[in-house]
Amino acid sequence: NGKYNGYTIIFFHDLNHSAYNYNFTYVNGMKNKPGYFLEYIAKISRLFIYDRPEESLRFNILRKRNTDLDKYSKILEETSITNHCKKLNEFLQIHNIKGPYILVSHGVGSLYALKFAYLFKENVKKIMLIQPYEFTSKLGMKMLSNKQNKNSIQELLKSITINNIQKLDLHCISVPFFSINLEIPIYAFFNIITCDNENTKKINRINDFFKKHNPHNYKEFFYKDKNDYLNQSNPLSLAYKIKYAINAK
Repeated sequence: NGKYNGYTIIFFHDLNHSAYNYNFTYVNGMKNKPGYFLEYIAKISRLFIYDRPEESLRFNILRKRNTDLDKYSKILEETSITNHCKKLNEFLQIHNIKGPYILVSHGVGSLYALKFAYLFKENVKKIMLIQPYEFTSKLGMKMLSNKQNKNSIQELLKSITINNIQKLDLHCISVPFFSINLEIPIYAFFNIITCDNENTKKINRINDFFKKHNPHNYKEFFYKDKNDYLNQSNPLSLAYKIKYAINAK
């Protein structure tokens, strides 16, 4: 989508949120009205969006579509965060989706964006992380590590419950740790919820972590409460911040 303006923006969605959902605002977890976030981003330059294949079961259920569970289980057996990024890059090259690439990510999508940048740094111009996850090994092992073997995948697929779907979604991003000491400019965007001290502490930890590992090429942006593009009402504000970061020298 969008007109090529010297670079292609690649969008990496969060866990549980398909790329499709980013064009709507949400109130209390329910779709409220069109939000146009991706349309705003596509006005900056060409935008490439997609849904990660390992989350197709969840998204198909939400869209009332059937899933071929045999094909889906094979995807889970073969896919890792590294393989995913390699296949994404192969797809971009085959279809001549021109770089350099600006990587824009939300939540757990930041793991994919940083891994892609680490593997294909010569093609990446800048990285935009919207509400990124914490990246310490200890927290990652506790929150994300959920690698399943072939038998456990089949057992989880026998009963499609919310808990089982979450385990299957997390399977492909188990222990995704790697160096984030990149020379590529990194920008992080944090939504400060002023009444939530724990959220503020978490944001400060994440922010300090990136400052420590990328002291010369990292910059943070903060926005508050009603400015959250996904859950509230102002996607244009964040799109402007992203545009500003892209154009920054």
